[in-house]
Amino acid sequence: MKGYHVPCSRSNDFGEEELKVTRKKQKKRKSIIREYMESIVVAVFLVMFIIRPFVVQAFRIPSGSMEDALLVGDFLLVNKFIYGAKSIDRIPLTKIDIPYFTLPALTDPKPGDIIVFRAPHEPDKDFIKRCIAVPGQTLEIKDKIVYIDGKKMENPPKAKHITNYSIPKAAGLRDNFGPARVPTEGDTLRFANLNEYEYELLRMYLEYKGEALATKGNGFTLNGRSANFYIMDEDCYFMMGDNRDNSRDSRFWGWLPRKDIRGKALILYWSWNSEPPLYDIFHKVRWGRIGWLIK
Repeated sequence: MKGYHVPCSRSNDFGEEELKVTRKKQKKRKSIIREYMESIVVAVFLVMFIIRPFVVQAFRIPSGSMEDALLVGDFLLVNKFIYGAKSIDRIPLTKIDIPYFTLPALTDPKPGDIIVFRAPHEPDKDFIKRCIAVPGQTLEIKDKIVYIDGKKMENPPKAKHITNYSIPKAAGLRDNFGPARVPTEGDTLRFANLNEYEYELLRMYLEYKGEALATKGNGFTLNGRSANFYIMDEDCYFMMGDNRDNSRDSRFWGWLPRKDIRGKALILYWSWNSEPPLYDIFHKVRWGRIGWLIK
């Protein structure tokens, strides 16, 4: 008896083919989505862990302390690697510190550099000021005029402060300050040899580090124990805003530790003026400032 072969249903063939095509499309769609997700993850990783810590960082001017060199609403890029870029030292979006490393610096900060740094006593914020004195230099302010190592310092081109009146000697820290030597790594600071300005700067610096310097009778205590000196374990800098009458800077919170420097202000990429009404878009953008190299 001859065998009888029952042919497969052509409609079933079409069903299998359609199923294969559908599965291929779904697989392709998932592959595309996966590629996009991987690209986003890689981009975020590069920005958070490579570009931002080591190359450049965007920064917005929040206050008028650097007027007229930098204005509220200026957006700028910060060169991170010039002073020796530092890896992230805190888990993003948290206050948890983690071990970090620093790359070799191309140069050290110099007087006149405009620098972005972690704010003393406000580690969640970044400040921007001009470097006035570097380690080993002695700074003094007399009636708003800055002297470095006894020589008058020329004001920055767009420095802003009132100079056309007689300033009383009791004007305070803002107008009369120092002399005060900026310490270098390895300096031995003997408390009894410090003048009132140097002592207060050291006290604020140690407070920032979680230590307590105080006077007791005719002597001194460090963290509650009798002490006569402190050995500096890092270089420090003295920072001031160009808007000298409206700047909370080293005159008020002390020396800036080297490790807290983020980078050097590089270029303005955008500038937004909040004063004109929103509909006046042409005047809200400070077109003439875009692309300025910061000096």
